[in-house]
Amino acid sequence: ITPGTVPIKCPIIESEQAYAIDGYSPYGPAFGRGYDLCLQNNLRAGTLNPCSYSNAIALCYNNEKSFTVEEIEVFQVL
Repeated sequence: ITPGTVPIKCPIIESEQAYAIDGYSPYGPAFGRGYDLCLQNNLRAGTLNPCSYSNAIALCYNNEKSFTVEEIEVFQVL
């Protein structure tokens, strides 16, 4: 998320709800089947593989499916 931009909402596809989030220790939090969004390299880099969330392709900037991480915030919604 870049300051000054509007966040993009990417709802989970109904048939993929069982794969919404995973906590795989080498990667940190991972989202979606096939890890649509996951962090790696000690949480300094990440990859996008959009398939379980609608509109997730919109997260790819210039069709790049890898990114560097500057800051992470994780929230739990109850």
